[in-house]
Amino acid sequence: MRNSASSQLLTNATIQLYRVAGGSETLIGSVRTNSAGQYLFADLTSDTYLVRASIPGYLSNQSAEVAIAGRQFAPLDIVLSPDPDANTGTVSGIIIDRTTGTAISNATVALYQITSGIENVVSITHTNPGGLYLFGDVPPGTYRIKATVQTEV
Repeated sequence: MRNSASSQLLTNATIQLYRVAGGSETLIGSVRTNSAGQYLFADLTSDTYLVRASIPGYLSNQSAEVAIAGRQFAPLDIVLSPDPDANTGTVSGIIIDRTTGTAISNATVALYQITSGIENVVSITHTNPGGLYLFGDVPPGTYRIKATVQTEV
């Protein structure tokens, strides 16, 4: 099970197995993918099957019909595409002066994504008059916020 955009393995995807007969589908079982994106249905009888895969944040996909005879092993690698309409996260907060506790307007706020211990700037915004900031459409991950403000001396 892989992500179509990045070929990343998809963990904990729901895989459903259907028996196909006479134009109808009968659910046989459901499993989840492991940390290597793998799944297994065992002890299947000779028949025609269909596999459907789904995971939140991705468009569902299904295999073509697969005929299994006897104790045959039939590997099926299903690729899922990220859902462009899936809900993503938000990161928001308020920037305040540490000594006075008052909100800081027009502070520069940077959103950093942390990958393998390396910080990369993803987006930059400014606080509103109440010191509030908001980053929308943030994909899953680990992030850090850093804020700065320039004052005249």
